[in-house]
Amino acid sequence: MPRSSPIEGRGIVTGKKMKISGKHFFGCCRLLLIWVLLLTLLALPGATFAGPLDRPALMMPLAAKSLVLDLANAGRRIVAVGWRGHILISDDDARSWHQVAVPVRYMLTGVYFADENRGWAVGHGAVILGTEDGGRHWRLLNTAPEEERPLFDVIVTGDLGFAVGAYAKFMTTTDGGKSWSPAEFVIEKKPGHISGNAKDEEEMPFDYHLNGIARGPNGVFYIAGEAGLLFRSDNNGRSWQELPSPYEGSFFGILPL
Repeated sequence: MPRSSPIEGRGIVTGKKMKISGKHFFGCCRLLLIWVLLLTLLALPGATFAGPLDRPALMMPLAAKSLVLDLANAGRRIVAVGWRGHILISDDDARSWHQVAVPVRYMLTGVYFADENRGWAVGHGAVILGTEDGGRHWRLLNTAPEEERPLFDVIVTGDLGFAVGAYAKFMTTTDGGKSWSPAEFVIEKKPGHISGNAKDEEEMPFDYHLNGIARGPNGVFYIAGEAGLLFRSDNNGRSWQELPSPYEGSFFGILPL
């Protein structure tokens, strides 16, 4: 006689035949119904589903333990940005952190404060966020997810400011960070100069990542990029000079002394 064995309540196996229980049968029907409903929704004309731009960052009890990619001082306050749109603030020298509401759920990669109140954060989706109350509240100033060129760093001094990112993504503001516009990253060409990072006979469009930007006390702007690229601008960002570099890997930040 063939041996039989139970399969965790789903049926009884006897030889090569299996008796399916009612519970198993209705479970399969439920799964099939879910798939039918999903396919129907996808087929609806104009059907849209919320993405990171349409959803605010989740308020998470353990947000202070999530990935943080940059931080800045807003007066005595510390503001940190990172994973899934998380922005954290600390008023006790980083002993404790408090998450604040953010209108998007994109990864945030850079943050800068011009003073104790006015600040900006940038990230994936070419997101630029602004605050005027020291990081307690943020509003969306720019986004372009269709470009797939995230922003990595931002700086605003007076009315002038820059945001830099992937594939030479370069944005400017001339009204103190209230509005932002795409701009061309212009590299000065010196006569007879051939960049160590562009030795091809046919010159290719510049599309290296611009990872970090800073301003020196003398008003000179500096940019650190991938492939050992370093730049400076003496004319408020209208054009940039490539600097000699001892390194061929990526630079992620720069600090003028």
